[in-house]
Amino acid sequence: MSYAEKEKGQASDSFKRACFNWGIGRELYTAPFIWIPAGRATIQKKEREQKYFTYDCVHVCRIGSLVKIWRLYLFSYWRITIWEWQQ
Repeated sequence: MSYAEKEKGQASDSFKRACFNWGIGRELYTAPFIWIPAGRATIQKKEREQKYFTYDCVHVCRIGSLVKIWRLYLFSYWRITIWEWQQ
């Protein structure tokens, strides 16, 4: 690793700590773990490999947040509810 990369990493970490202390992005630390069931996505298998993938895209439709994320809804491109969570 070069000296420049080390300096950049230190500056980036410092910036993130400062943003957190000012409350910028703090709610991201309260985001839930998102696991989308395979039945709600178009899963494809790569030829000649044991790997699976999807090109599906999801969009955050609603998010409830002031300091803490308490509600989150993900919708497909076709406006089908893929995943929802509320605390």
